[in-house]
Amino acid sequence: MTKRSIIIGLFCSVGLCSATYFNQSVIRQSAIVGNYMPLSVYGTLIVVLVLVNPALTRLRPSWRLTGKELAVTLMMVLASCGIAESGFMKTFTNVLMLPNHYKRIQPGWNSEPTGTFARLPEQMIASPGKNDEALGGFLQSKTVGDELSLDLVPWQEWKAPLLTWLPFALLLIVGFIALGLVVHRQWSEHEKLPFPIATFTKSLLGDTETGAGSVLKERPFWIAGGAILGIHLTNYAFVWWPETVIAIPTSFDLRVLRYHIPYFEYGGVSNAILSCRLYFSVIGVAYLVSTDVSFSFALVPFVGAMAMGMLSSYGISFYGGGEHRASVYTSLNIGSFIAFVGMAAYFGRRHYWNVFRRSVGLGQGEGLLDSEVWGARVFMCCILLCIGLMMGHGLPLPFALLYMFMISVFYIGVSRVVAQTGLLVMKPAWVPHILLLGLFGGRAVGPTAALIAMFFSAVLFAEGRETVMPYICNSLNLLSREGEGERLGRIAAWAAASATIGLLVGLTVTLCLQYAHGTDMAAGGWFTRSVPSYPFEISTGIAQRLESQGVLEESDNYSPMERLQAIRPERKFAISFVVGAVLVVLCYIGRIRIANFPLNPAVFLLWSWYHCAKLTFSFFIGWAIKAAATRYGGWHYVQKVQVIMFGVIAGDMLGAFIPSLISGLYYLIVGEPPPSFNIMP
Repeated sequence: MTKRSIIIGLFCSVGLCSATYFNQSVIRQSAIVGNYMPLSVYGTLIVVLVLVNPALTRLRPSWRLTGKELAVTLMMVLASCGIAESGFMKTFTNVLMLPNHYKRIQPGWNSEPTGTFARLPEQMIASPGKNDEALGGFLQSKTVGDELSLDLVPWQEWKAPLLTWLPFALLLIVGFIALGLVVHRQWSEHEKLPFPIATFTKSLLGDTETGAGSVLKERPFWIAGGAILGIHLTNYAFVWWPETVIAIPTSFDLRVLRYHIPYFEYGGVSNAILSCRLYFSVIGVAYLVSTDVSFSFALVPFVGAMAMGMLSSYGISFYGGGEHRASVYTSLNIGSFIAFVGMAAYFGRRHYWNVFRRSVGLGQGEGLLDSEVWGARVFMCCILLCIGLMMGHGLPLPFALLYMFMISVFYIGVSRVVAQTGLLVMKPAWVPHILLLGLFGGRAVGPTAALIAMFFSAVLFAEGRETVMPYICNSLNLLSREGEGERLGRIAAWAAASATIGLLVGLTVTLCLQYAHGTDMAAGGWFTRSVPSYPFEISTGIAQRLESQGVLEESDNYSPMERLQAIRPERKFAISFVVGAVLVVLCYIGRIRIANFPLNPAVFLLWSWYHCAKLTFSFFIGWAIKAAATRYGGWHYVQKVQVIMFGVIAGDMLGAFIPSLISGLYYLIVGEPPPSFNIMP
């Protein structure tokens, strides 16, 4: 860890957080982050290794950025990726302001006594301002040209919600960076999880300070990477000149086959599975992991679609209620997540128990690192402060405890899946408040607590495609491979600082851009309509149902103990929850008891998610290539093909990075948005 690696990391974190809204909502290009192997970050890393480092070496060898320095910088930037886009900032401002817009066309939100808009504490939402000036400027912009100024933002209307939510967001960032330190050695050294993303990064950096052993010196790497980059650049040229350039197909429509497979036609993800598109990074990662992982993600969504179709034939709706209610879909996934995290905790029980005992002063904890102990202390402090903040905003203690438990399950589960499978694109099909509604029932929770819990979900987990802990776990694994294992605590502290600074600067830039251009209402109904609205719609529905039953006032006046006594779990939630948990536990038992068990339990956390289904074909291709290489060439041949797969991933990274640079420069020079170009779901 050097001063220049920290300075570069801070600079890049601020730049990343400041550019995300501009890239996605103004010039509409491939997401700067978008997944757990951000195309822009890894594209930049490749450019540094291929162009910048050789140039610095020619000028003066000591100027070359070493592998350790790049790993430190990468961790600081990746920590910011957890909040720069879908992890927080993409929907944060919309959720705080747009409910003021929708309440004008939703009279039910304001009617007494069932309307719930007035039940939300004022400090949790932005004020529309005098004569709705703050709301109007947010929707339609406050300038005629492209003027960008801090004065455009009505900071007085944003002061209260920013002071409410930013401390909570920063506590989550710091807390789960600290938790990454606690689980790092258990996952990396004791359980030896593969960490495919860290493996790819290490292959680029090489084995020594001079980069010896890097795949960048291998010819097959460049042939494969050049081919994939050529495909993407050709298709990018096609979006500019469709009458001149011929696009290279990367998708194959096999949806007609769904009519010939029993029940498959009625499965909710059947179209996604058979709309076969080649995601080259996913193919490469599928090759890097064990074949049981890639086979599971290729097979289980297909079988799951048939199961959905079978359920629909009996009148059981798998997706009925959506992602924000206790549907079969969400309840099944919550059960799977809790069982998956529970099994992970069981496997590492001795390590975690020793860390906990030493962190609270109850034991010596021989063999533990100081970074693990302090990580546990920081994590527990952050969790307790978050619970206190939630109670301060009106959420009863039992619900605050359960909500924070589900946040922890969310972060740990996603991190474990990424470490174990290398899955780039993933979004758990649930949000934390669903456990409250499904386990307690609407009467026990009450409309006010339900609204507050759902608003927390809308602000913090609108689209959990990117969360900070998986980035940190991969980065810690890479740092250990680079020989920085003794400084992990200090580096993690700098990562937390870079994420904090990036969030503050990036949020300021985002608000300025929104008031200069108007918020991006064309981004999609999910981000601008569903997420800002669902807390009020669902909580108002709960209040109306309780009012019709004559128990609304009673529910509002329950004490915390009375709420526990009034628990009435929803039958659909309970059954689906148990089925999801049992599937994961049985899969773990199969892996322990049966040699070469073909399924990986991680697949049951995500198989029913639409975007996971879209990756099925790519996982199948990666599995087929590795299975063929293993069967007909042996381990030596598998290693040779692995270099090619590293090139495939790198070509995909550059295939998104270079078009984004070109599009950004075009907008800055011409002042008009360029054609949209995306290569990831």
